[in-house]
Amino acid sequence: MESADPIIDADDVARWWDVGLRVVGPAHFGHNTYIHGTFTEGGLKPPAKPLYEAMRQAGMILDITHMADQAVWESFELWDGPIMASHCTCHSIVPGQRHLTDDMIGELIRRDGIIGLVVCQFFIDPDIQWETRPARHSWDSKYGMEGLLPHVDTIADLQGFSAVLEQAGVSASDIDAIFHGNALRFFRRAWS
Repeated sequence: MESADPIIDADDVARWWDVGLRVVGPAHFGHNTYIHGTFTEGGLKPPAKPLYEAMRQAGMILDITHMADQAVWESFELWDGPIMASHCTCHSIVPGQRHLTDDMIGELIRRDGIIGLVVCQFFIDPDIQWETRPARHSWDSKYGMEGLLPHVDTIADLQGFSAVLEQAGVSASDIDAIFHGNALRFFRRAWS
């Protein structure tokens, strides 16, 4: 879930678990009942602490994607369970508050979390500023799959990315970990 606003309060978490919710990213664009997100500054709001406690008790995973920087660090202070960034990239490569700093990435690694790559050009191209990205309606023509990597016309072509990694000297075991192994290990550990 992106933006925890559909969760009415901490008492509502068990109902969401019962209907299948397993990962909650409390933030999205702007701020909401629980937290400050992308394009805002601030941290957790008072209802976040009981929400996190209920999520942890239920066995949910916390997703720090879209959190404002202060909210990320406050979440690290409060959360002791499985944690991930489902779709982020590196602030040091592509500047913008939407992305993770090296210190945040280091903390995720320390906690044995995972980071999912966003497969969109303005998330991986350092010449495109996140804050001045194009309007959503123009993404498909200028910033879609065809602008991502050479020889990528559709999402099906991403399977060929393993050959690019192999040619770059990445080991077969690391390629397997990048494509699926890290995520499988993380989810199995979180829900075992």
